[in-house]
Amino acid sequence: MNEIISTLAQVDPLWIYIIIFGVSYIENLFPPLPSDVAVVFGGALASLGRGNFFLALNAAVFGSTLGFITMYT
Repeated sequence: MNEIISTLAQVDPLWIYIIIFGVSYIENLFPPLPSDVAVVFGGALASLGRGNFFLALNAAVFGSTLGFITMYT
């Protein structure tokens, strides 16, 4: 797990937020996809000072909400 976090720490944080948004969006279309894993990695990177927790949280919330709206309509 430490290897994954250290590898992700080298990635631009914008891509991490995009991935969190995308996985949260897709989770509502295909429920077996676990988006919680992406959010946990985003929180771990935020704790290392490599990202922002609130941006990761907002990306997950907006992705999930938009996915739900897509499924609803």
